[in-house]
Amino acid sequence: TITILTLLVTASQLVRARESKPSSIPKVNLAVHFVYDRYFEQISKFRDESGRYRDYFTTFLNIVELWFRSSKLPHYLKLTLHAATEGPLNDIDNEPDGEEKSVDRTMSDESSQEEDFDKSETPYQPCRNRSVTMKKFKYHVETQDAYRGADVVIFVTGLCINLEADANKEWEGFSKPGLICTKSAVGVVHDDGKTFNGTRSAALQLALMLGANEDAKTNCK
Repeated sequence: TITILTLLVTASQLVRARESKPSSIPKVNLAVHFVYDRYFEQISKFRDESGRYRDYFTTFLNIVELWFRSSKLPHYLKLTLHAATEGPLNDIDNEPDGEEKSVDRTMSDESSQEEDFDKSETPYQPCRNRSVTMKKFKYHVETQDAYRGADVVIFVTGLCINLEADANKEWEGFSKPGLICTKSAVGVVHDDGKTFNGTRSAALQLALMLGANEDAKTNCK
């Protein structure tokens, strides 16, 4: 059985192995605060002794760094865990997410990985509406002092998330480019709490915050 410690050590070694960089590449240090919902808690297998998920999200960030190592973005990114806290029920979970849709898939639409999940233990449905959830979470972050000191705040849900496009085929529910280090630097991802399947989406949203365009020219797919 692969333990969270094994994953943490492996990811850390991979990150360190790729940390050599040209001096001309600007280094960006970001403190990331994760806010997880009760659905994530229900399906995650990696709660630590303190009842939190600091080890899991530390490994999560190491994997996100690896996504950036293979990209063409002109940044050397270093991510550190600011905090990992449970989301406020009144502000997030108990409010309806607008038109939540139930889909046939039990995996998140964000993940391209094909995993064999026990449907009885992974209640991904109904799916959250990405744009509505993003608006609610952004308002929550902007009106709270609990996230002071964090450069980015990411909401992690155990429910699947519908990836939508508007009439102009532009992505809905994602941060606009160039919002890093502002109170609008927030993201929303699905993660199953076991396989780190939300890292790809988190890397994509961080790339957008850093100024990437919403196309394949940045290698941010």
